[in-house]
Amino acid sequence: AMSGFKDMLNRDIRNVFLNADEYAEKCTILYDGEAFRSIAVSLQENADSGRQNRTVQDHAQGLYRKSKILLCAAADLGGMHLEKDGSLEIIRIQDGVRFSEKFTVAASSCEMGMIRAELEAVEGP
Repeated sequence: AMSGFKDMLNRDIRNVFLNADEYAEKCTILYDGEAFRSIAVSLQENADSGRQNRTVQDHAQGLYRKSKILLCAAADLGGMHLEKDGSLEIIRIQDGVRFSEKFTVAASSCEMGMIRAELEAVEGP
């Protein structure tokens, strides 16, 4: 019965969880020299990005990195795993305007066909 459940889950990932109208938006992800176009991505603020356990030096410089949680279907990234410290760019078009954000992968896991990655925003130009 478990495999049936997994099949159902894989279907549901796209149908429910990554339903582009509700939770996810269609973005292009640039990673490792490849562009994955128009895939359903959910990008959320990472509420517990561990600000309190940053080093004193970080505090002194006032460096608070924005941290986000990226969720997408592994198959949409061609089955690729996101490596820690890899760099990733998310491009989205809103009202005809192109937005690009660059991130570093802080952590990444893949479970049940879903990639969940913690991304830290790269500040600056």
